[in-house]
Amino acid sequence: MSVVLPRLILIASSLALSTFAATAGAQVTLHLTTTQQANCDATTDAGGLSLVNGSSDLQASGVTLSGAGCGGGSADFAASVTAPGSATIGVPINVSWSASQAATICTYGKPASGVSGWASGAAACTGAACAGAHTVPVTITVPGTYNFGVTCTNDSGFAQSAAVAAGGDTAPPTPDNFPLTLPSVGTTGTPFQVGWTVVGATSCTGMAALNGSSVDLPGWTDATSPLPPRNVTASIAGLYTLAMTCSNTLGTVTSLAATISVEQGDTSCPAGRQTVGNLFYPPSTALRNNVDLTVWDNIWGHNTTSDPLVSWPGFPGSNPVIKDFNKTGYVAAKFHIPSNAVGYQGFYKNISYNGGPNLTMSISPTCGDFHPAQTACLREDVPSGDQGMVYWRLSSGTNFYCHLDAGSDYYVNIKLTDPTATGPNCAPSGTCYAHVQNNFGN
Repeated sequence: MSVVLPRLILIASSLALSTFAATAGAQVTLHLTTTQQANCDATTDAGGLSLVNGSSDLQASGVTLSGAGCGGGSADFAASVTAPGSATIGVPINVSWSASQAATICTYGKPASGVSGWASGAAACTGAACAGAHTVPVTITVPGTYNFGVTCTNDSGFAQSAAVAAGGDTAPPTPDNFPLTLPSVGTTGTPFQVGWTVVGATSCTGMAALNGSSVDLPGWTDATSPLPPRNVTASIAGLYTLAMTCSNTLGTVTSLAATISVEQGDTSCPAGRQTVGNLFYPPSTALRNNVDLTVWDNIWGHNTTSDPLVSWPGFPGSNPVIKDFNKTGYVAAKFHIPSNAVGYQGFYKNISYNGGPNLTMSISPTCGDFHPAQTACLREDVPSGDQGMVYWRLSSGTNFYCHLDAGSDYYVNIKLTDPTATGPNCAPSGTCYAHVQNNFGN
């Protein structure tokens, strides 16, 4: 049987085991004798000795060495450990340790259970890697007092150090009066996303009022998860005020109130309209999730995931990719042309990069209309080869230009020409990419 201790095999060429009590969960002292007949006592922590899995070796951690036979330290051989005096359950802390250049190996001591991130009994470093300062992120998961130790050795001696950190009960959630993030405008039947930031909460409950009266709001008042975001759907138009309380066993915090004006969605659209989708704007692949596709501004009124919204005619050259365009459905994005708009003209383009199947597009005052009165307002079966789709202008129309009137509402209607299309950027779930660029001038 061999005794596995932190690099003690470098300290003595042979060891005589004179006293042994291998009781798991009890402190053990080993009286060791070197070949020079010098004594070295190795005392474990309360964990005692245990068998190494899959072998007949014994292992111990949190070992304290004493006696002339252990070698001893020197001015250029030292170790130190520092840790916060207290910690919050579940919140990472940094335990720092350092060793001098002379160390050949350093080993983590106790603790083991109740702590994550501190590899008790494992080598912390070997050779030159031991020199200098080291920081280990550690999370205490069970309340208690923990002794973080490091033992460093070489062929002439050893150095040890330890620091104590106490983990208390979980802190109250923070901060109080935290803000909610949500859009200012939404439409009935179309989910909108609400986000927040709270640390330490175990549950969060949403509250909602419609035009000043308390109301149930699916996705908000019926959910308790403390993790954001939530997708919320209103079925009735009006001004909603949202708030949230988050709590744990030690306290409760409340959000600031936030409002969203929910407008009545279109009720005359044909079946199959896709109202929500996930977008990205090349070259970035960062997603804007759960975008309301019923509103034109939400699609072509941006050019990145985080820039401010620009109303029609939108952001010039905006090229969103609808990542999950439903192959058997259609998108009808409503926009309004201001009454003072003059001289605008533009066109849409089916982009090849991150493109999908052939598309059919129309611009019409009617939702989901793919048979507009003006033939120039329809383009069918346009491939994703950087080809133009519908060309439009506010002056008189032609067989090429779709005529639009200032002060009027229209829909950009888009669908896959072939709902059974397959190929690049189409998923087995029944969706494809649709990469449509907005171009305009005046």
